[in-house]
Amino acid sequence: MTAAGFDARAARSLSCGVSPFPSLPGESVIHRLRRTASLAGLLVACLAGAPTARAAAWLPPALDARPFLETWALPGTAMFVDDAHLGPGLPAHHMGFIVGGLTRRDALVAPQGPWPAIVEAQPPLAWYDSTEVVVGADAGWLGYGASLVDVRTHASAPRTRIPRAAFTTVNGSSGLDRNSILLERGDSRGWLRGGSVSNRHAPVATLGRRGEHLWFVDASRIRGAHRLEANFTQRGAAATTRVDDREVDLIGGVRPPWRGFEESARGESGGMLYEWTPEGRRVSLAVRRSLDHRESFESPLDGVRFVFAERQAQENALVAEADRTDGDRVTGLRLALAQSRVRRSPDFLNTLVARDWRQRSVWLGARHERPLFAGRLEVQAGVGLQSADSRLGLVPAVEWVRAVPGLRTRLHAGRQLTPVWSDLAPITTPFTQDAWLAGGELGLGQRARDWMTVSVLGARVDGRARIERMPVRDVTLRYGWVRGEVPVYDGLASLAMGARRGVFAADLSGFARVNPRVAFEALTDPSLGARAGVEAAFHVFQGDLGVVLRLEGAWVGPREWAPLPEYFQQPQPLDGYLTSAGSLMLELGDARFGLRVQNLEDIARPQPWADPSRAFPGTPALGAGRQIRFELAWPFFD
Repeated sequence: MTAAGFDARAARSLSCGVSPFPSLPGESVIHRLRRTASLAGLLVACLAGAPTARAAAWLPPALDARPFLETWALPGTAMFVDDAHLGPGLPAHHMGFIVGGLTRRDALVAPQGPWPAIVEAQPPLAWYDSTEVVVGADAGWLGYGASLVDVRTHASAPRTRIPRAAFTTVNGSSGLDRNSILLERGDSRGWLRGGSVSNRHAPVATLGRRGEHLWFVDASRIRGAHRLEANFTQRGAAATTRVDDREVDLIGGVRPPWRGFEESARGESGGMLYEWTPEGRRVSLAVRRSLDHRESFESPLDGVRFVFAERQAQENALVAEADRTDGDRVTGLRLALAQSRVRRSPDFLNTLVARDWRQRSVWLGARHERPLFAGRLEVQAGVGLQSADSRLGLVPAVEWVRAVPGLRTRLHAGRQLTPVWSDLAPITTPFTQDAWLAGGELGLGQRARDWMTVSVLGARVDGRARIERMPVRDVTLRYGWVRGEVPVYDGLASLAMGARRGVFAADLSGFARVNPRVAFEALTDPSLGARAGVEAAFHVFQGDLGVVLRLEGAWVGPREWAPLPEYFQQPQPLDGYLTSAGSLMLELGDARFGLRVQNLEDIARPQPWADPSRAFPGTPALGAGRQIRFELAWPFFD
């Protein structure tokens, strides 16, 4: 089911971008239109170090072969995930929010539930027209499905019946082999499209072999004011940590250090949407179902699997929406019903008793949007009830946006409720993460020349959900969620700026976060960070070949790593460090070729998670050194 099916307002703000290739004197109108079409999807990714912004200091092109997380979790940003380009399985997060931190509302593949589903398999950005990143929005409208960061990918309906396709391939260090293809046929009255992604890479540093795959089919038919759409998606993933038994007590069996961990996961999701859009109104009804299965174990010895456990999850959901537009005012109602279940086998990392968690929820949201003070004001209110802790939730939210050439202002405030009811640590009962949020952002200038963005975000969080972070996701879930017992006050301030002069451009960004410590929780996220980049974009060979050369540097501030829970050790410090990267991108016709190098200095740095194969008191895992990527993204029109 497309994101638009569950939230028709996904494209509320326009994606903005500037082509990195200046137009050439004498370039034909057809060539310019073609170039504009191929780059019209310049993605509105999150600002490096400025998470409340909707545009980025670097703008990944529409033909980017990378998945979104690689452009989101870069070093020097507040959303940094170590070695994100390797797909380590560490959870995406923002300002301490893991559950309820980031939601991707995909325009192509079907949504999943319950959290975390099979999120390791991700399509490339080249499949989409544009991407929008919004922070602190729609909490009253989406209710229990809201998150601090909302990533919305957009894929427009075909305009003609000419078949289209998009092919990407990425190869490089550590045996990386990632391929994808998207096929589409139809027009604005109906279409059929599908795609497939596969990814694998060999062991590197403390990470072992990994692999993911995804395929989907999406069909839609429009007749007059009526639209019917159906979608099915299948996903799979497998991951390991390095196998090392030098310090392992093979007789102990169920205590660390471990030889390493392995997991496999698979899942399916799908749904149907009916939408009726008479003049000035919109009514939609969407149903979806998803299920997934995970199993993990200590790396086998002579075919014997130790510390085995499995998890089965499923969710059914129904969403009904109605909107009415009266001139420049919009009023809407939304009803969401969900039924979820997670079953966990006996588990030596958590409890020897099998667990069976169930959750039912209902949410009713309302919104009203109207002009105010030369901008747009949106007020939302929602009420919900969920069975896990029998709690009635009330959520207000407000947002005001004003955008004129050279100036953009956004203010927002609201509440976010996130039930945490499954995969709980021992003696932890279901609870709700309750956050009050407020923030603002100010954008100045034009990205074609000079620009600057300032943003702030503050939060008060009751019952913040905490969990161990491991690159094998099922092991993370086996350790389980823990409820923070005291309120947490957190804040984030960001600044980003950039300039373009002719073929040259530069950008700089940085952030500072309060990042409070609670009990013995490790501060695995840096409180300070910065990122800078310079690039040159030009044409050669009479304009036939576009070239973008970019160099980047980032500062990752000091943080901590968390020893294995069984060792009962306090968090240990990790020093801050500088890192660098570079890329060379070539555009020839509709194809885009690229060479990217991460960690130019080739230093394997300590990670915030512990190496499971090391004896007491443990050591931090090591990240990868220099990584080289060769990319190709090629759309076909036939």
